[in-house]
Amino acid sequence: MFYKYMVYPDGFHTAYSERRPDGTVLFIMEWPSESGMGTARCTLPSMEWDQLVGVDDEMLAWLKAFVAKNYELINEMADDVPEGQRAEHGSLAYA
Repeated sequence: MFYKYMVYPDGFHTAYSERRPDGTVLFIMEWPSESGMGTARCTLPSMEWDQLVGVDDEMLAWLKAFVAKNYELINEMADDVPEGQRAEHGSLAYA
């Protein structure tokens, strides 16, 4: 299950998972792009990236900086998921 983290006016959406049994947290991002939707997923705490779609080197550098800047808060929130913050992975269309 994923939970809303931030939604920007330009369509950039982020969500995080609850802490998984192996101690990891997934952080996913989606944004509108010229070719449809860009997506990326980062596994914390290892900062491993996958599911990169529509991500060039400049965007990846920005995403890495964004996650690094928000790392502590994302981890804290993954341990204390707020009620009513559910997001569906894949579309990040929030109910």
